[in-house]
Amino acid sequence: MKKNIIALLCMIIAIGAAIAQNEAKQFSIKPYAGFSGSMFWGENAHHYDPRYGFHVGVEGEYQFAPKWSVAAGVAYSTGGAKIGYSDFYGERTKTETFKNDRIYVPVVARWYAWRGLSINVGLAPAFVVNTGDTHLGNTKSSRERKFDLTIPLGISYELKNHIVFGIEGFLGLLKIYPNNTTYTVEGVGGVTTNDLGKLYKLYHYNGFVSIGYKFRIK
Repeated sequence: MKKNIIALLCMIIAIGAAIAQNEAKQFSIKPYAGFSGSMFWGENAHHYDPRYGFHVGVEGEYQFAPKWSVAAGVAYSTGGAKIGYSDFYGERTKTETFKNDRIYVPVVARWYAWRGLSINVGLAPAFVVNTGDTHLGNTKSSRERKFDLTIPLGISYELKNHIVFGIEGFLGLLKIYPNNTTYTVEGVGGVTTNDLGKLYKLYHYNGFVSIGYKFRIK
């Protein structure tokens, strides 16, 4: 009798382990979309205001353990910031847009902390596809860096019907203007040449609030 009970317990443990392993090893695809808010950070960032827009993307995820998975995807998002001009009395007279729209290619590790709640972190190359620094006199400028390396950090929650709500931020690590990027200004005293990489020590930040649907593929 004792041997039978031990054998039954071993069988239950083995079945449970097999089920857990089967549940863990699965692949899923998640399209998502939502709102984005971008901003600059760095020494000169206080001159700028957030720019709000949208983002769309798709992610493939492989869950290799009950609480761990890896994911990779691609997303397009509006980016950049707003810059305002004030008169002598401090009243806002004009606002211009500094565009820095991007395509992100995030690769992240995801930890499922509790039920559908998960936290992810990783690296995401970012490719700048639409720029414009009108405050420097150009609507389409080639001065900005065309590539950035960002750190994505996010939290998401998946409902039982596989709808996923998420909040994620992408922190840029490379300056928007590389060093030795020159900008020439003609004034009363003559022509002045500035190095934008040293004058504007700006980095990019983008935040997402999204909703998606996870298609599970066995």
